Amino acid sequence: MSDTETITIELPSELARELHDRVARGEYGSESEAVKTALESLDVFIPSDEWVIREVLPVIEECERDPSQLLSPEEVVDRIDDLHRRTLDARNRAA
Repeated sequence: MSDTETITIELPSELARELHDRVARGEYGSESEAVKTALESLDVFIPSDEWVIREVLPVIEECERDPSQLLSPEEVVDRIDDLHRRTLDARNRAA
């Protein structure tokens, strides 16, 4: 048997209901299993230091060397709007 420890946690009522409902629907075998899965999934969403060093820092350093690559907030919004418009157009053509 693995080394385990029993703890008590407090959750907002809405989260506690969600936890119990997920177990009742059979998504998890127990509340403990659900919490364990949730904690393990944090590693997927929180970038590792290695990833930041390997992927993010070089981009930041490049932008510092050549700030002409950076977009203004208005340019970012324009690009997002354009992408959204093209996505909607493609969906409408497919429908």
